[in-house]
Amino acid sequence: MNIPFYVTASVVVVAAIAAMAIPITLARASRRAALPVNVAAFVGLALGAGFVLTTALAAAGVYELALGEVVPAVSLGLLAVLAGAGLAILFSPRLRRVLDHPAAQQGVIALQSWRIEGAAFLVLMVLGQLPPLFALPAGLGDLFVGLTAPFVARMLLRPGARRWAIAWNLFGLADLAVAVGLGVTTTPPTQLFFTTPTSVAITAFPLAIIPAFLVPLSIMLHLVSLRYLFSAAARAGPSEKTPWTNNQPVIVERHLTKAALCLITEIEYHGHPHRPRAVHRRRINTWLRFSLEGDDLHCRFPARHRH
Repeated sequence: MNIPFYVTASVVVVAAIAAMAIPITLARASRRAALPVNVAAFVGLALGAGFVLTTALAAAGVYELALGEVVPAVSLGLLAVLAGAGLAILFSPRLRRVLDHPAAQQGVIALQSWRIEGAAFLVLMVLGQLPPLFALPAGLGDLFVGLTAPFVARMLLRPGARRWAIAWNLFGLADLAVAVGLGVTTTPPTQLFFTTPTSVAITAFPLAIIPAFLVPLSIMLHLVSLRYLFSAAARAGPSEKTPWTNNQPVIVERHLTKAALCLITEIEYHGHPHRPRAVHRRRINTWLRFSLEGDDLHCRFPARHRH
């Protein structure tokens, strides 16, 4: 299979970014919501291992069609990743707690931006390596979802945006279902549409990474988003102007603690040759400044005054 290098590079890079972006998104959501849970490291290790394993299997030709094969190996890879992600959510209350929090929802939707990799299908169709029957709906659908993901995520907290987000998620799932269905039915041995060429390229490296790794992650993210959007919290509408106000008492307490630490930091110790070291504190109203930036409080000290 003569796949251009730029297509190979784009698929591998996008899959690697996806494996890193999910734990980063979970870590940010935990921090913004002040949740006392840390699932990002575990999720990152699992996704990193899954990405390396999937890439290695695709490069070794494990997903390529073999004579007498009834079920394509790439389909088994998709089901394995989907089942693994589902079981992780099912048996990890800490992971569910982060994914179900309103602070995580914008990130969950924005992650679907990696679907712009569907453009690779269109490129290979132009090069005559994929049939238009598969490449056009799969590629254009993925491009639409990927390009609109940031805008849907941004408008999520606006009143009335819940219905649009639900429709967008349902379209994303339908697009994946159509792409998988057409991929299966235009590829031997499950071929129903006899196209020239067939879609056998999606079972070879690097395209096999898309159905075996990226597609199940996208499916799971759509389901996680829909689960929240149909929940009572989402139906009640956004009750916040900033992502952290659901836990405002906790975060305010954290900010007050940080302000106290700012004061302690500026205690000065002046030595004197004839008496013990004295402790002096500058006047608070002339030199202490602090500000909120996102969820963090930062101390800002101007230059020291001369005595």
